[in-house]
Amino acid sequence: MLGGKVGKMIDKDGDAFLFGQIKEKLEDSDILFINLEMLFSDNNPQFLLHAHESFRVSDKRIETLKFLGADIVNIGTNHIKDFGNKTIERTIKILDSSGFKHIGGGMNESASRRPAIIHKNGFRLGFLGYCKIGEYSASGKIPGAAPLIPEKICKDITNIRKNVDFVVLSLHWGMELSEYPSPEQVKMAHKFIDVGTDIILGHHPHILQGVEEYKNGVIFYSLGNFIFDNSAGKVFYKGKWKERNESVITRIKFTREGEIDYSLLPIYQTDDYRLRIASDKRAKEITERVEKLSEVILSSSLKEYFYSEGVESTIKRELKTYILRLKREKHVFLFWMIRNFKFRYLKIILKFLLSTIKNRIKKNERERHGLSK
Repeated sequence: MLGGKVGKMIDKDGDAFLFGQIKEKLEDSDILFINLEMLFSDNNPQFLLHAHESFRVSDKRIETLKFLGADIVNIGTNHIKDFGNKTIERTIKILDSSGFKHIGGGMNESASRRPAIIHKNGFRLGFLGYCKIGEYSASGKIPGAAPLIPEKICKDITNIRKNVDFVVLSLHWGMELSEYPSPEQVKMAHKFIDVGTDIILGHHPHILQGVEEYKNGVIFYSLGNFIFDNSAGKVFYKGKWKERNESVITRIKFTREGEIDYSLLPIYQTDDYRLRIASDKRAKEITERVEKLSEVILSSSLKEYFYSEGVESTIKRELKTYILRLKREKHVFLFWMIRNFKFRYLKIILKFLLSTIKNRIKKNERERHGLSK
């Protein structure tokens, strides 16, 4: 995220102040992938109701991507249309003129699903990007983010697989501030690996989730925030503050034998938005957290964790947000809420309630069993 206070800090102190220490660790990479959460909008007017001035990113921030040494950028996020379709067109032109590859969004659905291929050191890497479905999705001739529709994604993977050595899939998915992917996400990820994906890079939850090695592929369900103004937006939420300011850079190595190796570099964001490499103690804490989260994904308890912890925190945050926005924006927000309501929300809430009831029954049984002893 290069808007809000992050953008102001760059204007004030420069890219080196925020990214100087991290840049040293990025310079030896052959290809650097970055998710661009908010697009270049400058003076474009607000388009989506949830958009906020702190989400606005100056065109000047293209210099930040150059400073970091980025090669390919994902633009397919739920913020792609915050400031209208012209923002998408503007961002694509800026990226193209600066020599950056990009995926995940476009001026129509076909363009949004278009892959990017990078040739490096004798390898051909194919990149594809998609985003969970919403009012920001591309459809037909409508601009937006490439929609996360499994059947279409599998088709795109199959089409590009024959032209590249490795396929990297960027997915803006999952539930915000949940440390666990849903069981449906895991099934989806496995399906994408089955049809030819090698790496899945997940983002959107804003905190770290686990990593899974499945068959010959690796799934990073959520890499957390790289840099982010966590106070941005219409409602300031302080939940999981530490987790939102800690992240990892994943370093992936491809071999000519078709093998994949990876490592995690733990990093964190300071109060003045500088990125720092985590010290031994903090690095160990972050790494161990990822390991524990990864173990849950492989266990039979994922569903229980997802609904009892991931969904619960999200419901609390959303209720607080909706109540505050309803007070401020009144009927305007009410109309937006009704128009954008999705029945899958009810399904998730019902599953959460059932999971809560089951967990309480299990707890009571364990307590009774302990008392009987």
